Amino acid sequence: MKKRWKSILIPTIMVISAFLIIYHTAIQDMVENEELLEYWEVASQNSLGIYFTSTDPIEVAFYPTPTTELIMERWEIIANIYEEVIYPEEAINNNDWLKADAIMEEWRHEMRVENKGDEFEQIMAFIYSGSVRDHVQQKFNKAGIEYE
Repeated sequence: MKKRWKSILIPTIMVISAFLIIYHTAIQDMVENEELLEYWEVASQNSLGIYFTSTDPIEVAFYPTPTTELIMERWEIIANIYEEVIYPEEAINNNDWLKADAIMEEWRHEMRVENKGDEFEQIMAFIYSGSVRDHVQQKFNKAGIEYE
């Protein structure tokens, strides 16, 4: 009887152990993939260049491109005429693009909460493409800004 339990118990423990090891490895990979996805999203949204400085642990460095410079110029213009919009000058100067993105996410969230969805969409269109429409055009007119 003891041999029978041993013959069942040992393989069962091995299967459970293997499952736990595989599960733990999969969770670690998922966390790393989420980090990579966040880096990629920030780089993509702001037209940043990106390179890996280390793979274990994963560390990346961002660098601005000419398109990034245009996006940041437009963001700064908008921040000067919209009190809700915060321009993260310090984070940008320190090349801390994750912090800059977090700051943008804060004011984007605030605008959504305040039910300023149309303005928000137009602000984002201006920042990322230079498109000047309705609300943004009115703010530019009031501020005496001509943008083309």
